[in-house]
Amino acid sequence: MATLQVVTTSRGRQAVLDADIQGLKLRVTHVAAGSAGYQPSASATTLRSEFVRAPIAKAEVDRDRYQLNLSAAFTGEEEGWIREIGFFAEDGTLVWLWSSADTALGYKSAPTRFLVGLTLTVTDVPLGQIEIVDQGQPLDLAVMPIVEESATATAALAAAAADAALLGMRRDDEMSALAERVRRLEQIRSQDQIMTERTVTAAVGGQQALIDDLALASAAGSETLAEVLRAGGQSGLVMVRQYNYGGVDPWYRPITVGYSAANAHDHANSARVCGLAELAMIVNGWYIRTRHNDYVDNQPAQVGHGFLAVREPPLPSVPASISGAGSVTQQVAAMRDLIRRAATGSLTAAEGAYFRWDLAYAELWWEVMSASELVDDAFFSPRHRADDGSTRALLNTVQATNATGAKLAAENNPLLPIAVREVRKGATVAVLRYRILTQTVGTLADRSVASMVEHVDDPVTRLRFGAGGTPLTTAQLQATRRARYRLKTPDTLMQMVPGLDGAGAVLRESYLDQGTVKMIRRYGTADPLNAAYYSRLASLPSIDASGRTNFRRGFNDPTLWSALTSHPNVVGYERDGETYRASWAIPLELLLRTPLEGWNPYGLPLREDNTGQPAVTGDGIEAKPYTGYHPQKRYYLTPIELFAGAEVAADPADTSGGTVYVRDAGGTTRAVKASGMRIILPPVDDGSGGTVSLRTRYPVYPVYHEGSPTFIELAARLELGA
Repeated sequence: MATLQVVTTSRGRQAVLDADIQGLKLRVTHVAAGSAGYQPSASATTLRSEFVRAPIAKAEVDRDRYQLNLSAAFTGEEEGWIREIGFFAEDGTLVWLWSSADTALGYKSAPTRFLVGLTLTVTDVPLGQIEIVDQGQPLDLAVMPIVEESATATAALAAAAADAALLGMRRDDEMSALAERVRRLEQIRSQDQIMTERTVTAAVGGQQALIDDLALASAAGSETLAEVLRAGGQSGLVMVRQYNYGGVDPWYRPITVGYSAANAHDHANSARVCGLAELAMIVNGWYIRTRHNDYVDNQPAQVGHGFLAVREPPLPSVPASISGAGSVTQQVAAMRDLIRRAATGSLTAAEGAYFRWDLAYAELWWEVMSASELVDDAFFSPRHRADDGSTRALLNTVQATNATGAKLAAENNPLLPIAVREVRKGATVAVLRYRILTQTVGTLADRSVASMVEHVDDPVTRLRFGAGGTPLTTAQLQATRRARYRLKTPDTLMQMVPGLDGAGAVLRESYLDQGTVKMIRRYGTADPLNAAYYSRLASLPSIDASGRTNFRRGFNDPTLWSALTSHPNVVGYERDGETYRASWAIPLELLLRTPLEGWNPYGLPLREDNTGQPAVTGDGIEAKPYTGYHPQKRYYLTPIELFAGAEVAADPADTSGGTVYVRDAGGTTRAVKASGMRIILPPVDDGSGGTVSLRTRYPVYPVYHEGSPTFIELAARLELGA
């Protein structure tokens, strides 16, 4: 039985693949012979000189050796030298081809039945996907080719010629054995490549479908979790880092009031810095835990300045009645009187204009995660930044500390959730970002303290910090940093806060609803809402299914403010051909900015290098005074004579310091205090033998738990006295 190294034609290979895709096998049924000798090509579709064709008589498949053993009987009147052999599928497709220009398999004469037995080596298509359809006729083909019927001399000559050709072919086979092995290895490699490509194509298709399903499930899961959190409370702070203050009763566990409300503290030795520790908050159902914040009073930049652009507002001005009062002693007396009357609510409208209200707020959004997974701090703090620069590294740190219960000293390991968000056009992986900024919302001239905030009674904190089992009174609590407040007109103030597009942006909010584009309106009006600013209340242009037009943001969240943005960095959600991108915000603190922050009656010199960095020398003690001041950590300008007492309820977290010594431009050493923002200013003489203190930071954050069904029930029972 002769062994032939055949060529699989391109159409044959495709026919095998097509059959496999359909779950079928390619049926090979016939063998044909021709007289043309040539180098076979995969592009062939027919034999060049076919003169005889017959069905396959018997077939055996040896998949381990990549071989097919075939036999057939050529009959009929056709005759000629057999120099090409073709193997055809049921539909007539030429699958395999062998030919040789200088070798013949034998001679087919007219009166004889020519029996052939062939072993085909096939390595570039999978034999398992091929079905050889034979006639089930066992033939004795031990010697191939042979002449079974030699009735004439012509037949005998043909048999002799065939025998001679066979001997020549065997010699050729022996001489080319090594070459054929090389070719076989190459064809095995080719077959493996084809199989790999087919496997990869099928696997990729299946894996992509699985990936799409998993992305959908992940997005639905995270949204469902957010929905559960929405139902359990309201947008607001969840907790602060604990600091133990004795006691095992439940109220000794801090919720949002630790050593102070939201663990706020003073860094008045730096200009424009508000000390604020780590926070955990849930806003619109999304949980996030921050780094140590210590934010500055940066405000949103004007529209068009870029994503997350901010501007630095000026410090409050000093009234001319103080800066032009004459000597330092006279300036101190005038400033003391101004602070006293601000604390007692007796300022004139002109004086009140020098006291500015800034609203500090937390802003959250889902940001498309970059391929590098890098994530910079979204807002500036001169004191803190995240421990790591990538979402993966941050998560690793959080997992490690959560697993061990350890605490890192710098408190800069935020938990920034990662989730699959928009899935309509493929899965978008996003990271939840936040920042803390401020927005000017008025002055004491038009908004008094009483019109801006009201105190929130906090029985837990009063119990926790009472002495000898006696809780603090409400008045006692208000005199401390632990007091909480709420905004009296939160919507009026929050609607002054621009979203991520920046100050001055205008965005309209509309939806395709029941076949009509409907634009959201300002609450209770027919005017279109500017969705580029934060709103909690809005109105529909027509009644809803419940017969109403006015609504609050969210399904049932009383403290959620939302704004639209056009920035592509923010995850977009598509509906009816429109893309919606949004951020959310809650108020944190109401800051009362005072003329004290920029007051420099001694004319102390600013010391910085050509890059703006501090160039202050000295130790700040009387023997080695500072050589000047700088806004970063050396912001000491206020004469000690202004105050009548020490810092109010100072905390170990503070860095404001006590009395510091600074040399003025003339070389005289001055005793001064820090001039930056404080929660409560040190007391000043009230003019009648006592003292009065001015609070300049009012925590006005909503608390997540106070939107829970349990809290609501408890509040109602307390109100009813039940």
